[in-house]
Amino acid sequence: MAIHRITEAMVADKPWIEDVIPHYYGSEWYVAHNASFDRRVLPEMPGEWICTMKLARRLWPGIKYSNMALYKTRKLNVQTPPACIITARCMTVISPPRCLSIL
Repeated sequence: MAIHRITEAMVADKPWIEDVIPHYYGSEWYVAHNASFDRRVLPEMPGEWICTMKLARRLWPGIKYSNMALYKTRKLNVQTPPACIITARCMTVISPPRCLSIL
């Protein structure tokens, strides 16, 4: 809750991670903010990982890099839940191959 502001009530009727992972397993790219954390807690996922936190550090040096800080300082106009705003922005604005070239 302290990091993502996601409450148990918000996910109470959502599928378990074990039910969701198979839909993404084998994807060519995985996009995550602080991907090194996600790679540690998720099952092994073959494919390229794009870290939007690293991308943000390269694109906008000297600012805070949390999802919400980037959302506010960069005035991003993305209509998605706050916990995944910067990831959605990267996926909709910059194609994954371009993200990889920036990193």
